[in-house]
Amino acid sequence: MNMQAIIDNMNENSKLKSGQEYNLGAFINDLEKLNQDLEILIEENIYPSHFSSWRGSYCELSLDYDKKPITVKELLEKAKECNGKEYTGYKGGEFVMDLYTPIHIAAYGSSTYYYSDRTNDDYQLCKLIGIKEVDGKYSLLTRNDKAE
Repeated sequence: MNMQAIIDNMNENSKLKSGQEYNLGAFINDLEKLNQDLEILIEENIYPSHFSSWRGSYCELSLDYDKKPITVKELLEKAKECNGKEYTGYKGGEFVMDLYTPIHIAAYGSSTYYYSDRTNDDYQLCKLIGIKEVDGKYSLLTRNDKAE
């Protein structure tokens, strides 16, 4: 077995184990049940924008963000495009995402998310775990772990 095959196997095992919590497939299923015309956000004035390979583990997805509003329909289309798509890791390598792939909130090239309502450069690992409705919009639910 060549080195790339070993790495691919390790990544797949890690992705499957991690993806048991909440993953691309669950995210797509949840988005499909929502009002497609409503906005979806991460926090006030911060919206999801596009997917890439997550710097924390290249075989997992990162959902980047910006200040441009996005509807559920637009995000759902982007999420569906991820299934079976090959992404290049931040420092190289090709990684195919699937319905079992976990999703993190982070800007390209970062493994953490900066919370605008906190102080002291509060960057944290931020894993997507669901969606909830708040005041006529949808908000992404996340689990946060302090970055080392």
